Amino acid sequence: MNQIVGCFQFFYSSRDPALPHPDVPTRDVTNTAHAGYKTEPLLERRLENWCACRASMVTPRVRDAIAVSKLGGDHYMILTTKRPSDGHAFAVGFLRFSPAAYRRLVRAHPRRWTSKHQPYPGDASSKIVRFSQAYCLKNWMRRKTNYMPGLRCGIVKAPPTLLNDIIQHFSSLADHTADFLTNVAYLEEKLKHTKADKWVDYKARKQGSTKTSCVGRRCHKC
Repeated sequence: MNQIVGCFQFFYSSRDPALPHPDVPTRDVTNTAHAGYKTEPLLERRLENWCACRASMVTPRVRDAIAVSKLGGDHYMILTTKRPSDGHAFAVGFLRFSPAAYRRLVRAHPRRWTSKHQPYPGDASSKIVRFSQAYCLKNWMRRKTNYMPGLRCGIVKAPPTLLNDIIQHFSSLADHTADFLTNVAYLEEKLKHTKADKWVDYKARKQGSTKTSCVGRRCHKC
């Protein structure tokens, strides 16, 4: 049996009450959580760690994923967030590491990547689900454990039992990435028309025409 390894990556969900798909967790483009104007997870590219702000957390997991893939195994990044309505932590999706997509990204943007900043792309099986169908992490968050899967900066290796449960839970659920992107488009349009300066910075980071200089440091942009 192929080895299955996973990790967690938290993102801030938008609290905007007028999202076209309010039950689909969507990155906080317009800073409703007052933690920054978020470009990650960049599901437009089915990608995490496009911005260097996350490099210190994600790059080690990219190395893990490459090593697991070379041995014929699968590596998963479990996307977690807190539901705005009650603050409960959920696993809401995953990226299944794609070695082929990784190689394409490295070739396509050779000046962007360094040994400290590496991309984590997902394959076609990657998905995001509705809050109403997501995997609740409430019991795990209550335990005295080193994992704490639903916390910001809580990107750690997933316990095998929990990882298997989450993957199995998602296996029969529909992917709502299209709804996620519809929500993102709505939020981006709102940001563009309400905070032009923030929109310019957000767009530059998303398009890759700028590169942050905060590798290894905390930052509120991504």
